[in-house]
Amino acid sequence: MPYPFGWIESPSTGLSGGLLTLWNKSIFSISFSKVATNWLLIRGSCLADGRYILIINFYAPQPLASKKHIWAELLHELGEATETFIIMMGDFNAVHKVEERVNSVFCVHESSAFNDFIEDTGLIDVHLVNSMFTWFGPANKCSRLDRILVSHDWLSLGNWSLTAQDRVSSDHRPIVLTINQLDWGPKPFKLFNCWLEDPHFVETLRNSWLNCRLNGFTQKFRRLREVAKKWGNQEFGSIDEKIKALLTKQDKADAGLEHSLDGKQIKVELDRLIQVKVGVLCQKSRLNWELKGKKTQNFFTGP
Repeated sequence: MPYPFGWIESPSTGLSGGLLTLWNKSIFSISFSKVATNWLLIRGSCLADGRYILIINFYAPQPLASKKHIWAELLHELGEATETFIIMMGDFNAVHKVEERVNSVFCVHESSAFNDFIEDTGLIDVHLVNSMFTWFGPANKCSRLDRILVSHDWLSLGNWSLTAQDRVSSDHRPIVLTINQLDWGPKPFKLFNCWLEDPHFVETLRNSWLNCRLNGFTQKFRRLREVAKKWGNQEFGSIDEKIKALLTKQDKADAGLEHSLDGKQIKVELDRLIQVKVGVLCQKSRLNWELKGKKTQNFFTGP
C-alpha cells in the first residue's frame, strides 16, 4: 500500500527550523508546488468535489525589511492565482495591534505595514477563539504571531473557527482551523466615509450590484468589494499629486498666465479633494486610536 501522504519542505537555515507542508493523497491531488526560503506553495484540487485550492505555508524573518520583501513575493503569487479558495498560514512574526503583545516591544510602523499587507492580500484574518497569544517566551513575553488567512469563498462552505492547541516542548501553540463557529472578526478592507458622499461612487456600486451575474450574496459582495477598491484607487489613489497639480493651475490662474483656466472651477475641485484627504486622514487616525491605543500624529505632522 503506498504511503497516504505527500509533502514538500524548505530546509532549515541557521536557527530557523525550516518548513514542511503535508497533504493526504486520498483527499487532495497536488498539481503544482513551489519552494522558497521562507514559504511553501501548493496548488491542487479536492478529490471529492474538484474544488481548486491554493495553500501557502509561511514563516517570516525578524527584520522588517526582510518581511516586506517576502510580503511582496507572496502578493505577486496571489496576483497570479486563479483559485478562489486560498489559505495562507504560518508564523508571520508580526502583530495586528498592541493588545497582541505582552512584555515585549510593540512597533507601530511594523504593525501598520503588516495590516496593509493583510489588506492587500484580500484575505480574512481568522479570529482565534480561545487564546490571545500563540507564542510564549522568557520573562513572561507573549505574542500572537501565528495566523491563518483565508479567501472569502471559504465562507460559503460553513462556519469556521481557529483554535490554539496545548504546547509541549515548543514555544508556539499549534493552531487548528475547523468548521464549527461563526466568529470571523473584521474584514480586511477599508471603506472611507467620504467615498459614500460621492454620488459617482454610490452609482458605481449600484450598477455593479444590479448588473452582477454571480450567484449568491458572498460572491456578489466580493465583487462589490473589488469594484469599491478599484474606484477608490482610480479616484483618490494619487490624491496628493492631483492636489499639487491643481495648486499649480491655481497659481497660474491667479497670476493671469493662463487665461483659459477657470479659477472658480479649480478652487471647487481643490476644496473637494482637500476635504476628501482630511476625511481619510481623520478616519485613519481614529482607526489607529482603536487599534494601537493612541492617536498617531504622523497622519497630520509627517514622520
